Parts: sequence; structure tokens; C-alpha cells
Amino acid sequence: MNRTRKGLIAASFLAVLTASAFGAGDLSTLPVEGGLSFCGSTVSGIVLPSTQGPFGQVPGSTQGSGSGICGQTIPAGPPGPTGGETIKVDTGLSGGQQQTAAMPVGLLGPALNRIIGGDFTTNLWQRGTTPLSNATPTVALMTADRWWAISPAGTIDILKNTPANTAADYTGQFGLLSQMKVRRHTGSTGALTCIGQTLDSAAAAPLLGTNAVFSFFGYAPATYSASNFNITVSVAYFTAADAAATQAAIGNAGGNSSTAALSAAGQGGGITGYTAAVAGISLGTGTVASGVATIPLTAIPTRYAVYAPIPAANSSGTAVTGVSVAICGTFVAATSVTTDFFEVAGLQLEAKSSVVTTTQPSGTVSPKPFEKRLPQEEAYYQYQYSYVIIESTTAKTVRGLCTASTTSLSNCLINFPAALRIAPASAFTAGFTACTTVACTTAGGMTTCTANAIATSFAAATPNNEALVTCVGATQPAPGSATIMADLGTGSSTGVMQFSAEP
Repeated sequence: MNRTRKGLIAASFLAVLTASAFGAGDLSTLPVEGGLSFCGSTVSGIVLPSTQGPFGQVPGSTQGSGSGICGQTIPAGPPGPTGGETIKVDTGLSGGQQQTAAMPVGLLGPALNRIIGGDFTTNLWQRGTTPLSNATPTVALMTADRWWAISPAGTIDILKNTPANTAADYTGQFGLLSQMKVRRHTGSTGALTCIGQTLDSAAAAPLLGTNAVFSFFGYAPATYSASNFNITVSVAYFTAADAAATQAAIGNAGGNSSTAALSAAGQGGGITGYTAAVAGISLGTGTVASGVATIPLTAIPTRYAVYAPIPAANSSGTAVTGVSVAICGTFVAATSVTTDFFEVAGLQLEAKSSVVTTTQPSGTVSPKPFEKRLPQEEAYYQYQYSYVIIESTTAKTVRGLCTASTTSLSNCLINFPAALRIAPASAFTAGFTACTTVACTTAGGMTTCTANAIATSFAAATPNNEALVTCVGATQPAPGSATIMADLGTGSSTGVMQFSAEP
């Protein structure tokens, strides 16, 4: 058999394999995603000899305009995948169960979680692992990084919970070692309590025009007092302008977060254009009414998911600028038991296709597995929203470098670990001192830096990277002397510096 004939047989065999593998048509003739129409051959202007072995000229080998493969142009493909296309996958089921199923391509690849700090193991907890204790947050207060809490009529505790692997609420099997515990405080009569996260315009932008799919792991013990062990889950959008947090006190959430929390808690005077948007539940059971899902928790950690179509503009044509999520529980007991709580972990918010197809009448509504980011990556994202320094229990903990301006004033430079997303709102309380290294003790230190002594003009000049704190007292060193800012080390943890770019 000559070489030409061998080549033809091999080509025919390959064609059969290709046809059987890919069905109708060769991959080379399929439209290219996001591409333009083009010629199906890269060779042109060449005419092969009419005699190519005993079989003559191979059909289609004549190249050039008007004939041959170049006449087989590839049509232009669609601009890009919508995420709603489906592919055949193996279910991995055995026996008489279904072996294959259709899966949306939108479920492939990374989750691209829009939530920050949803893994409470890698959350920084800059405000402490019990940021709220015996608290009555009638306005939204920040707790774990990026998470606010509000309880307009109740007394609550928010704390980091890391259970033993024998505990009923252990979620280590899902790769989540810690949860946020939302607990009715001892003696409280119980009330509606919400935790949530508000996304600024940049963080919310990828969600516009998509299904926002919000998923999380939830748990509640048998002692959780809410009716039917229920929680409510909100995904909402709003039209308020993005701004830095204007803080009335240490720990307050930003303006948009506070008013989004009011809406989530069913209060009046919520954020501009707030619209609850949950359309259905894709994991777990429950009901949906007025854009809010009601889901009964169980004593087994379970993953739940809801989906909400987020428009680019509301019905009045006003551009949507942000998105918020909230999980609320209504404690109804009035006893002193401290086991009245619910827990959440692994919170995730994804942008999915909202394109309706015959197989997906609501678009893509299922979440991907929880996206675990590296601790360093999580820290970087969290530091973009706030930087908090709490007085330590150790003296001489250096917090910044200072220069004495006069005999009664020192200027101390505080560098942020990451650039804040916008110019921060700042707050400062007593508990720090500017002093020389030899005098920086609780006994011999200089006068404590005055509360709220942050040079706003300096912060405005360099909003993202650093701030200037002024320390005023009668015992400063000579002008021009180099000093340091340090913790008093009293262990009272009364000194707090907070720089917040929370929305």
C-alpha cells in the first residue's frame, strides 16, 4: 500500500472518530465564541497536481478563491457564553439511577464570591472575636470584618464560634472550621436580629443584570426560640450613592450599611431605592414572599441558597448602585437560657446568568461550591474596607512613628496595611500615648493622645494609605524629637483607632 493511500485511510478513520465524538459536524466548522466569520482554511492560492496517486486529485484539495475549502467559511459565533448553556455530565450515581445530566456551563470555573469575610476562620475579626456582648445595636454595628448586626429592640451577642469536631454544629467536613454565632443575650426578652453585608458600587457591579445567588451554611439547636426555627434571608438592591462611612461612634457601620440594615429589619426610613429581590430558593426548603425567603433551620449544618434577579436600573430608570444581603432571626423566648442562637458559615454571593431557557426557566440559580480564598487574600480585601487598632495588654506595643511639633504636641503617622478603597472616616479614643522609647511605660509615659485627634486635612490629602494622629499634652519632648506612638498596655482595651471605608 503506498503512502498516499495509507494517509487517506487514516484521514477517513479520523473523520469517523470525529463524527462519533462530536456529533453533527467537525469542531473546525463550529462558530467561534466571540469571533467573526472567517475562511475555514489557512492555505490559499495553491493548486495541487491533478494526479495524487492512484485515486487522482483529492476532493477539496484545490485551494484558492471560489473553490476548495476556502469556500467553507465559518459563521460568526455569539459574543460570549451566557452561562445558561448546558453540557452533558456524569452524575456518578450507580445502579438504576440516572447516569448523566445536563449542567449549566455557568457552574464551571471559580465561584468569584462577591462576599468578603464569609469564611469566619480566615475573617480577621479586627474588632475582637466577641465584637458585640450584651449589646443593644439599635443602629447597625460592625462585628466580624465586613459584617454588620442590628437588633432594634433586643439584647444580643455576636461571637466567633469554633466547635470541636464532635459538636453538632461542626462544619469542618465542608472545610469551614468557624461560624458566626448570633445569640440572644441572657435575660433578653428576644427580638428581631439581623446580620448582613452591604456591597458598594464597585463590588456590586458584576451582579447587575444577573441572578445574584446567595448561599450559606446554617445551623440552629433545638433551643433556638424562633417560630419553626425560621430565619429570613434577603438579597436586595438600592440606588443610594456610594460614600465613606460617617461614624457617630466606634463600631458604627457606614451610612449605606446602616440604612440597608434598617430595611432588612423591616424598619422605616431605609436606604434609597431599597428593593427586596429574592425570587426563589434553590437549596433547602422554605417560602418566598415580597422578595424575602423564610427558611427553617435544623440541628444539622445544611447549605441553603436563594437567588435574586438584580437589574441595572430600577423600574423608574434609576441606576442600581449597590446590593446588600441579610440574614435575620426573631428570638421569642424570655428566659435566661444562653443556647438561643443560630449560626452561619461559608457565605457566598455569585453573579449567575439570568437568561431564561427551556431547561432553566429562571436562569442559573444554583451556587458553586464555597470558594475558599487564601488567608492573605482575604486579609487584603478586608483591609480595603477598614483598619482597626485596639489597645493591647502589652506596654510598648508600637503603633506609629511620631515627631514632636511643639513641647505640647506630637504628630504620629499611622500606615494602613492596605490602601482603603476610598477616603476613610476616622475615629479615635484615649488609650495610646506618644513618648520616647525610654519613657514609654504606663508610669512614665507622656500624656495620652487626645480622643478624636486625627488630622482630617492630612487624611484627606492621602486618603488611602495613612493617617496622622495628633497627641496633645504638656510633657512632650523637645520640638523635632523622634518619638513613637504605643499602647498604654493597661489591659483595659479602651484605646481604639478605627479607619473605616465601609459603604
